[in-house]
Amino acid sequence: MTDSPLWSEQDSDTYRRLAPVAVPARDRQLATIATLLPFESNDDFAVVEVGSGEGVLSQTIAGLYPNARITALDGSESMRAATVNRLAAHGD
Repeated sequence: MTDSPLWSEQDSDTYRRLAPVAVPARDRQLATIATLLPFESNDDFAVVEVGSGEGVLSQTIAGLYPNARITALDGSESMRAATVNRLAAHGD
């Protein structure tokens, strides 16, 4: 067993650079996932996103469901910071 983390901040940086290319039609995939949620656009509900990365899915959900309460969790400090920045316009 090793004491090194399974995911490093360097991995987070690599992911941020590769994701736009490595995940084809990313915007369409995110929109599909978000619109499959069983809610109306003005419903009040809670979402927990585990492994939220940069918060792109959380941002998509927040845009489609303005009354949703989203908790985005990630083990990477830089990914959490990116999520906070990305979702700042949507409140706490």
